[in-house]
Amino acid sequence: MDRLVRRHTVKLVDYVLKEGGGRTLYTNLSHHLIKYGGAGIVMSDVNADFIIGFVEYLKNATPEYVKYKRRTAGKTLSKGTQVTYYNIFRSILNAAVRDDLLEYNPADKLTRRQKPHAYESSRTYLTVEEVKALSMTETEEKAIPACRAFLFCCFCGLRYSDVSRLRWGQLQASQEGGLQLELVQKKTGNRLFLPLSENALKCMPVKGSDEDDALIFKLPAYWDINKHIIHWAETAGIKKHVTFHIARHTFATMALNSGVDIFTVSKLLGHANVSTTQIYAKIMDKTKREAVDMIPRIL
Repeated sequence: MDRLVRRHTVKLVDYVLKEGGGRTLYTNLSHHLIKYGGAGIVMSDVNADFIIGFVEYLKNATPEYVKYKRRTAGKTLSKGTQVTYYNIFRSILNAAVRDDLLEYNPADKLTRRQKPHAYESSRTYLTVEEVKALSMTETEEKAIPACRAFLFCCFCGLRYSDVSRLRWGQLQASQEGGLQLELVQKKTGNRLFLPLSENALKCMPVKGSDEDDALIFKLPAYWDINKHIIHWAETAGIKKHVTFHIARHTFATMALNSGVDIFTVSKLLGHANVSTTQIYAKIMDKTKREAVDMIPRIL
């Protein structure tokens, strides 16, 4: 079929679902695109104005297409979720360029102000004391793999999408001593060599008779794992809303607070640019200011 014909006949939503391959975030994105522009939008209709309008739509959209509706009832999408949907949409448009359905990615025309941004202060993390509290809090047997993986990520910074795919064969001896993981990050596609501390190794299950291609952590789906983590944190007396991804934030802030330089933390997290890591430095500065302000006035 001629490429111009395809651009005027291939529907945007159909293409999103094809690229998503059944993944929940892509399916949710398709629902929002239908609600915003209708199911009949074709690829040739997607331009910078369309994307700017969709960004505005997301600001008032509700999370009606996700699980646990009671928790999100009456709420609009969080800033972080808006950014996630935008980034997925942008990556889909990049794929459309490669498939010759678009001449260029119209998202590249947007200015920084026109793109969605998450609040920098919205990243929750656990303190060392809270991590210790979790480690000493028992949980039901079916939740143990999730809790082990969470603590493991507190000490190495991996995302759920990476730790859930780890296999024993990826654990290897490091030339510098100790053990490390070799993996390709699912989100970025970048290869990462990640040294593991004693704390991280203690959180891992025993390999036993498992083959090298067996999963290290046998975990449920992300939404199900969060139910275990939330209940575990509540049992430990932690007042924060704790989800699995907070483990990554916790690792970053603990490392910085322990004196690890920001460039090393950036490499450990697998960030392509140190500017992404600077959000954690800003969080630590804010925490230090709050700590100083807690000292009672004496003079």
